[in-house]
Amino acid sequence: MDHISAVKYQADFANSPCAWIAINGAPIEKWCAETFNYPDANSLGLAQIWLLDDEEYNLAWSRITPGEDESSTIVPILVCSDDMDFNCTVLVVEQLINKGTVQWLRWGFSASSGLEVGISTKWETPMKSPLATFDRNEFDDCLKNFKQIMANSQ
Repeated sequence: MDHISAVKYQADFANSPCAWIAINGAPIEKWCAETFNYPDANSLGLAQIWLLDDEEYNLAWSRITPGEDESSTIVPILVCSDDMDFNCTVLVVEQLINKGTVQWLRWGFSASSGLEVGISTKWETPMKSPLATFDRNEFDDCLKNFKQIMANSQ
């Protein structure tokens, strides 16, 4: 089982520390760069905090929030740190809720933009086995703690 947590972290491209997500102790962009063998992930910002548009921000949060068991959602997790929107590079994962776990099955790039992010996706990995599997309760706690860090940072 993989571990996911909320941390206060300063990404290489950021001016100051902010709420961030870590997977197995590594900041999410670094974890993606290594796990997906995609070094350019290091220059991408976390979608759940790095978006300027309120509707895109709300969409990023609604998509990462686990739904019903056996449901699958395309979740934007990293975005272009310069543009800070869904109209440039958007790295997405397919997130499956399955028997008390949150699984990231595959990753790719959204071929659709704006509020249609992820509707069309160019998948980089086939669905052979999950890229990551998280305990559902730990995942929920991570999102709750992330919001608390955000609130305390303002």
